[in-house]
Amino acid sequence: MPAINYNNQLGGYVLPSEGTLKMLVIFAQFPDDNYDTQNTAWRKGQAQANMQNWLDETWTGNPTAWSLTDYFNQMSLGRLKVIGKEASVTTLHTRDWYRQNGKTRYDIHKEIIQQQIDPTWDFTQFDNWTKTWNSSTQWYVHTNVPDGKVEYICVVWRNIAMEYNPTERNLIMSNLNMGWYGSLAQGTNYTVDNGQRTIVMGDYGSGVTIADYFYKDPFRFSIHEFAHYLLGGNEFHNGHGFWAMLSGYEVRSYMINAYERYRLGWCNIIPVNTSTQTVSNATLTGFITTGVAYRVDIDPASNQFFFIENHQKISRWDNCSRTEYTDDKGLFVIRQDRNYSTNYMAADWMWLVPSEGRYNWEAARWEPNWWGSGYLPVFRKLAPNRATGYSPTDMIPLYNPYVGQTLKYEVIFYEGANGQLVHDPLRQGKGKDAFRSSYNEVFSPWSNPNSQKANRNSTGIGFKINSINNGVCVFDIYVNTALNAPPSKPQNLNVSYDPNSDHVYLTWNANGEPPGDIVLYEISRKVNSDSWSVIATTTNLDYVDMNWWYSEIGSNTVSYRIRAKDTQNLFSVYSDIVTCHPIQNKRSADSIEVSQVTPLENSVSNYPNPFNPVTTINYDVKTKGFVSVSVYDVLGKEVANLVNENKGEGKFAVNFDASDLPSGVYIYILRVNGFVTSKKMTLLK
Repeated sequence: MPAINYNNQLGGYVLPSEGTLKMLVIFAQFPDDNYDTQNTAWRKGQAQANMQNWLDETWTGNPTAWSLTDYFNQMSLGRLKVIGKEASVTTLHTRDWYRQNGKTRYDIHKEIIQQQIDPTWDFTQFDNWTKTWNSSTQWYVHTNVPDGKVEYICVVWRNIAMEYNPTERNLIMSNLNMGWYGSLAQGTNYTVDNGQRTIVMGDYGSGVTIADYFYKDPFRFSIHEFAHYLLGGNEFHNGHGFWAMLSGYEVRSYMINAYERYRLGWCNIIPVNTSTQTVSNATLTGFITTGVAYRVDIDPASNQFFFIENHQKISRWDNCSRTEYTDDKGLFVIRQDRNYSTNYMAADWMWLVPSEGRYNWEAARWEPNWWGSGYLPVFRKLAPNRATGYSPTDMIPLYNPYVGQTLKYEVIFYEGANGQLVHDPLRQGKGKDAFRSSYNEVFSPWSNPNSQKANRNSTGIGFKINSINNGVCVFDIYVNTALNAPPSKPQNLNVSYDPNSDHVYLTWNANGEPPGDIVLYEISRKVNSDSWSVIATTTNLDYVDMNWWYSEIGSNTVSYRIRAKDTQNLFSVYSDIVTCHPIQNKRSADSIEVSQVTPLENSVSNYPNPFNPVTTINYDVKTKGFVSVSVYDVLGKEVANLVNENKGEGKFAVNFDASDLPSGVYIYILRVNGFVTSKKMTLLK
């Protein structure tokens, strides 16, 4: 293992990141709390249902699963042992009494701690550390010696005022100076244990408040608030659209990320600098269980890096994506753009780079905000755009006509396949975030997503996954050598119809590698449950499948995929699969209706021309009646009568199989009622 670079690895801020820390968690409620009183998670008048499982009181090395002790044990790889005790308290007075008497959070918490807990509890157990400010590092140094100050109390409230309408609820919370979460209180310090120990007020004092157990996730917020004591202020909020311990607004998980572990000295970071190089067969084990991650320099002077984590969902805390997406395992890329956020609460300085890629987006329409005033966009995903597009987990700029300006929105609503409104916040992921074998295994300046930095300029950085076995990922890392990797995954494969023949028509975008690097595209087809088979190679960006007429109502399911090949004879992974339900070209004289749309005129054509030995004759019938399609040689001899029956209006097609005929020119004639037209075709054998 290479030596760890300890730059900026200063350990915990106002609490230590290593050692044993004992905290007190108080579960509090008002006697006049009338919100959801019989909720089994925490019934009114009773202790919170799993209160005893929040913390282990002593360290055993085998913490209670899903406890705070368990969480910090796994996140710190055993370096920080968080233990403690829980207490259940009903306040001495009603919520209304505190309001009427001008009491606030400070007074209520002081009363709970001094009058209800202190008489029977010894706070010595919660005073074990001394912190000393280091003016050189601008950080605290921690020694395992008591300083007469209680380290950490977390007060979790059952409910403040959720039973009231929002206006009244906000008024009550304001009267009591209760936010959703925050410090233990602002105000003057006070003492416990007969004056021997101090409860420190203010930010980074002796603890925090989690108001309203039933609002979102109190366990997550207890982790979040504790993480402030380890990492610092709101400028270090991060993890929007992915995961973080000090999570910003709406992360998908409170699992720690590589940046946070690096800051606290809880991981083995393997650095890759900006020197031109190829790191062959680099290995990564599961990040949560081993703490190993790669940090690839983009511009160290401005704190720009890529962190590469391997998530295999081995640990119970490894929830990098929704549980239903069991395949979303592999390498996850996080891009750090600077050292902290320049926006107080935005968490806008670190981003997940999902392997799904970047796209153009538009507002299909605007939906009234379900949770407040104004309107939110209903997103429609458009074409791939590796360079200037946005991933589904990004904050995406859109012009809002209701406010007359461009604002950034996360994808909360989007348009479904049939135009329906779908409420599904994409920050939670859709199982397409991990780089993994056979899905998207190349990350490069030309892939989607590409390896650009925050200003959209190329970095020259990339990697290619070689294998993932037993949770271990083996991959090559490229710094200015990414052309040695296989081609990137082809983008924007679409299936439609060829207007010249009505056959299945495939189109795709050109790969982004430099000109001359891609030598061909290989096209594969799968019919129903049959195996995949290669049907063609081409240097073009489109292909007509002459074996199938395009349709979406046929009885067959036909799928297509493509992959790119480069000058090294290396292939990309396959593109995303596209599917249609076409009508098969029958090698017979059966006439098939292709479309019921009434044509503007009677007409006939064939494709291909020249042909060998089968061609398709397409004919349009404007007015229903008797239809005949016949084929003649140049001497006027009829060689085939393909259609001879009544037809309704519509577009039709019939195959002409000339296997038994010699090469030459043939004339085919369409007769519809009194209308007659003819054309020539050439058989080349």
